[in-house]
Amino acid sequence: MQQPWPEYYASKGVNWECLSTRMLTPYEDNYGAFQVISGEVVCAGVTPTWPAYLWAPLLIFLHFFLVLFPAFAAQEIYFRSDLLEWRGVKSVGWMLASMGIFGIAGFAEIGRHFIDNWLYLGLIPSWSLTFFYGGLTLAQAMLAKGAQQTENSCCPDKSSSAWAPWSILNFGCAGTVVTVLSVATVQQHANQGPVMNLEPLVVWIIVFTCLAIPSAAVFLTSRLDNWEFWALLTAGCQAAGIIFSIFVTSFGLQVFHLPTVMSFLLSFVCESYYIIMSGSRLGCRQLEVD
Repeated sequence: MQQPWPEYYASKGVNWECLSTRMLTPYEDNYGAFQVISGEVVCAGVTPTWPAYLWAPLLIFLHFFLVLFPAFAAQEIYFRSDLLEWRGVKSVGWMLASMGIFGIAGFAEIGRHFIDNWLYLGLIPSWSLTFFYGGLTLAQAMLAKGAQQTENSCCPDKSSSAWAPWSILNFGCAGTVVTVLSVATVQQHANQGPVMNLEPLVVWIIVFTCLAIPSAAVFLTSRLDNWEFWALLTAGCQAAGIIFSIFVTSFGLQVFHLPTVMSFLLSFVCESYYIIMSGSRLGCRQLEVD
């Protein structure tokens, strides 16, 4: 006899019920560790409400925009390549390639949300998050390598030839993120749940530290006009994203996922604007032009 198709399953579409209510936390204890990992979370007895039908489509759109935006940024980098090279960036090619990696990493995040039906259920290690955070770290390392000033810069006082070790550190961070999350994912699958031999907090401290280092290097090794302002603004947006993500897992309100995505997207927009506009602006802040 054929079994009926389950009402809740991975990649069902959108879990409107859970998006419409305050979920119980911690998610693993209240909905089941296996259900959280496999995308089978059920918010029984909840009727979808109209606010969820307003903000959830925007949430989905922003995720796809995060994938598409690097293509627009790559186009601007290409169109301004002559000015960027005149300013003395190390490699426009590395900068263009980094945008491709940003886009691929974004698809990994979307893939994870296809599985969990667009719920944010915490930072549980998975192969999707391994590709997402590993891709982000690698893309930041590539962007930092391409944007750093060379000895031929029109701003010789800002040349970052002494910052060459940053490249080794940045790419080492990308490898560390992939390795740590891969090990954590394998251990999690072996344990049939989110409990890992590696403490979850330690895992994510390592991941976010490794992600922060090449992000900072983008500004420290390029030092274009107003780099301090853009570095602080980008860091502020990233901090806001982390805070809002904690709200989702602490209070069980999925609506906080929306400002989480907006904050991280804005941080990428700020970083891209800094590289493209400051990098292609004629003249240097400390260089007098007759």
